Amino acid sequence: MNKNKKIELILTVILLLILTTIMCYFVFIKENKFTVTINPNTEMSTIEKQQVKEGTLISSIKIPTREGYKFLYWTYKGIKVNPTDEIHKDMELYAIWEVVK
Repeated sequence: MNKNKKIELILTVILLLILTTIMCYFVFIKENKFTVTINPNTEMSTIEKQQVKEGTLISSIKIPTREGYKFLYWTYKGIKVNPTDEIHKDMELYAIWEVVK
């Protein structure tokens, strides 16, 4: 193998190592995080924000409490979300309540 071929091979290997390292960073190390705004949807409510990793389940969001009411579900932009839905963007969740008798 001549000198130019060896240099070309070494440079190719180095380039592949660099590209692999960059790819591993974005796939395995860097985590996308999103802000979930929690709106308890009450007169005296305090709106909270939580930072969550991409893919976090709605069911892992802290459920607020409200005296005399039972939490039913979350809505996003007026649409009911399922507890098994994953978070893939910033969002504001509104609590939906039922009066306890």
